[in-house]
Amino acid sequence: MRKSLLKTLILGGGKTMKTVFLAMTALLACTISPTLRAQNPISGGSLSGIVTDTSGGAVVGVAVTLTNVATGVQTKARTNGSGIFNFPVLGVGTYTLSFTKDGFKTTEVKDVVVHVGQTSSVNVSLEVGALTQSVTVTAAVPLLSPTESSVSTVVNQKLIEDLPLSGRRFTDFVLLTPNANPDGQFGLVSIGGQQGGADSGYANGNGSNSFTVDGANDTSNYFGDARGRTRVPYIFGEESVQEFQVADSPYNAAYGGAGTGFVNTVTKSGSDRFHGGAFYYNRNSGTGADDAVDHANGIKTPLNVLQQFGANLGGPVVQHKSWFFFDYEQQRQLEPISVINSAYSGLSETDFSVAAGTPLPPPNSPFPAAASFSAPPAPSDPNYPAFLQGVSNALHAINSNLGQRNRRRDDLLFFPKLDWQPAEKDHLSFNYNYNRFNSPGGTFTFNPVSSFGVQALPNNFVRDHHATAHWTHTFTANLLNDFHMSFLRDEQLGTPSGLISPTFPNIFMFRARFLWPRESDLCQCGHEGIPVDDWRAAQLHVRAS
Repeated sequence: MRKSLLKTLILGGGKTMKTVFLAMTALLACTISPTLRAQNPISGGSLSGIVTDTSGGAVVGVAVTLTNVATGVQTKARTNGSGIFNFPVLGVGTYTLSFTKDGFKTTEVKDVVVHVGQTSSVNVSLEVGALTQSVTVTAAVPLLSPTESSVSTVVNQKLIEDLPLSGRRFTDFVLLTPNANPDGQFGLVSIGGQQGGADSGYANGNGSNSFTVDGANDTSNYFGDARGRTRVPYIFGEESVQEFQVADSPYNAAYGGAGTGFVNTVTKSGSDRFHGGAFYYNRNSGTGADDAVDHANGIKTPLNVLQQFGANLGGPVVQHKSWFFFDYEQQRQLEPISVINSAYSGLSETDFSVAAGTPLPPPNSPFPAAASFSAPPAPSDPNYPAFLQGVSNALHAINSNLGQRNRRRDDLLFFPKLDWQPAEKDHLSFNYNYNRFNSPGGTFTFNPVSSFGVQALPNNFVRDHHATAHWTHTFTANLLNDFHMSFLRDEQLGTPSGLISPTFPNIFMFRARFLWPRESDLCQCGHEGIPVDDWRAAQLHVRAS
């Protein structure tokens, strides 16, 4: 009882946890040899390959032009003495490669896809001929990635857009990747058999997974989970996510902070063409029938209404130079929660030594009437009416706290992003994600819940800020700078249910204890005390004797 009481106080007593994280990370990476070991940056991907002639010999000095299909931005490189070309840092997207050299036909490779955290490989064979002649091919998707040593899976934009997702929490798609399984009752994911967070249910547990968004840390160090935790429908909107990578056993310096699982996400950017969309989703229990069991027992399905809606827009600020993207998403949900407690259900006046059918006065207080009885008084006792009043108040306090309570889960999200390409070798991006979640009675996410009563269900409030500035500069094909600066603020607030008057008096409950064994010299004495701030906790002690 004492542990339960303390837990109730902690969950509902207004405890505030605020985590402010300011991170500045500069990564200077270079390859140590001119081979196909490209450095794959966390916030994007890379591209490399070998250019040969029809005999298989390396072709030196080939001019390689890479064009981003969405933005029109061009990046140039040349093959080295081994015929190798390398673009060490690229944004996620689709590209076109062009290869030109005197004495060879111009070769163009279309639909080259660069994924987050991975190095794409394109090997080209040039045909002898005039430079004005051209050969166009379409890049094939390789079954294996020989340039990758880590085990990882990319969930791309097509999968995110086409697959149904209840709740719009994009990280739920992690379960589609190999070696990922649900962990516990709170929506956590276990990767590689390790726990998904502090709420997995393990004693003194912590999460083994790490999360990043656009190269910035998105992991809650306090809870060992993604920021916002699983009570929130989502922190980043599904419409703002371009794709994400799930790495199993990410033993790489770039994936620091992860024990077994690394979820690496990149967000959408604008392009040279305006693009956008809007959505509205409504799920209403009123459109469905009661199941056969409930219908036979005359039980109506509680009203459960989920509305999800939003809009997004992206486009150019200056063609080939700067672009914007904005996403707005909102959820409004009415989801009743049921409180079930077998210790309190089914109580009647007989549990208080009152004869069955004895009329009880109407309850007049949330407390039993102030009185002191060593035993239930007889009906002829002058104090018997006061005793019946106390029984009435106690039964009302218990029964009114069992059953259903209206619970809301409302979420609001804004995500603006700006990209700028001041020069061929420089790219800057700025984004800010704001999320506000308010859920009266929503600290417990599962339903039904075994609790002390509806008045003991605290409210949950989350406010999350995520701002990132990102700059990449390519010095040479083997030397680059990848710089991130981020500001993260995750506020997790639990407040009392609000179903009890704030003017209700404080209570101090204690139990005296005194022990003096006869056959030893041991003497123990003292008391146990628990301060009670509101009626939710005090109510735990209103029970039948």
